[in-house]
Amino acid sequence: MRPPPGSLIDYRAGTLQALMLMNGRTMADVTGPGQSKLLLAIDAPYMKDEDRVDALFLATLARRPDKDESAACLAAMSENTDAKKRNQALSNILWALLNSTEFTFNQ
Repeated sequence: MRPPPGSLIDYRAGTLQALMLMNGRTMADVTGPGQSKLLLAIDAPYMKDEDRVDALFLATLARRPDKDESAACLAAMSENTDAKKRNQALSNILWALLNSTEFTFNQ
């Protein structure tokens, strides 16, 4: 058994893996507004939007968002006053975090 050729920090996943991460059934289950256990957990009425964004970052990237990331996420959430659309915005944020380069390299 020897390691694959190339640098250890090179991304070696193929097109099929990338497509599965972006559009696969597993990703839909993990990020779906009515299906994701993480999204259901942070939908608690006592949590503020800032807490929800922090929870998503901590759960996916094991760190808190920086000022710019937090502002972008909060702006996306504030555009939607309807509860269903806000849940979809949280789902989109989670999807983006799971498909980020940082998540791929950390995991």
